[in-house]
Amino acid sequence: MEAGEFDRVLQGLAKQLRGIRQSFEYIQDYVNVHGLRIWIEEFSRIVNFNVEMECNAFMQKKLYPWNSRFQSEAIPIPYFQPPSEGATYSFLGKIIRNLLAMTDPRTTTYVPCIGSWFNSTTLSEVAGTRTFNSLSEAIGTPGLGALDRLMCFIVAKDLQTLISRIRHEGDNLSVPLARLQQALSPSSSVPNDTVPQYERLTQGMSKDFMASSCDILVRIGRLQLMREHIANELRSSSKLNSGPLYWALQTANHSLLTDLMRHYEKPDEHPMPGEIISELCPFLDATGISDARSKVYVTARPIPELCFIQIGRA
Repeated sequence: MEAGEFDRVLQGLAKQLRGIRQSFEYIQDYVNVHGLRIWIEEFSRIVNFNVEMECNAFMQKKLYPWNSRFQSEAIPIPYFQPPSEGATYSFLGKIIRNLLAMTDPRTTTYVPCIGSWFNSTTLSEVAGTRTFNSLSEAIGTPGLGALDRLMCFIVAKDLQTLISRIRHEGDNLSVPLARLQQALSPSSSVPNDTVPQYERLTQGMSKDFMASSCDILVRIGRLQLMREHIANELRSSSKLNSGPLYWALQTANHSLLTDLMRHYEKPDEHPMPGEIISELCPFLDATGISDARSKVYVTARPIPELCFIQIGRA
């Protein structure tokens, strides 16, 4: 989907959802119900349900629709089978797939000072702040938060795949890596005649590994940039619509970070903060206070051969 067509689709979606929301606001005075509250709660429930169904593609233990905490017996959310294997389940997956296709590094370039992707040939803007502003108007803050969580799952899955491939490649290159490590020892002196060792290491690497790992890293980078754009939109919305809540969460976040730093400096004197971390994180994510680049997605055992594999790829 082209950038212009994507913007038109978002504008049409925003117009339809805005009309439904205004209808709920219009009738609430006549039937004496909180129409706007019903709309926000039900829309959030539907979006979060779709996120859980989308995330089944990245989880070993599948979550069935009837086991979802967002499913209701009184007002059930319908479940639709994906049209084909590997296809996205909902509109959230389609949005991310279109964003990744629009920001393909083979045809676009990201300009950090502007915060946008530009077509390398026509120099026209493909995606950027304007795109995520249109997304915010179309699916609101609940939809942006759902996109952010889905991107987290995609990044975590890509990192797990990348780590697994690096370990497998390291096992295949155990002999060249051992020779290279021996040639570079001791680290206190400058090694001599290491060029043949580097050449053997590079020749032993499979081209598929180098190409696939590069594609994964580039996709992770683009998703991280998109998460930063989403966080900017969430922060702007939070400051505008719920300023006191935003600054209260900002203060709590700074206080918690200070307590964590004190704990790591003097663990005997300052205890580790308890359950408040897990309780506060969802609010920080929803208001865009969390930092996408400092988030821990996966944990793994150290890979001693990683530095040599990176040298071989370079």
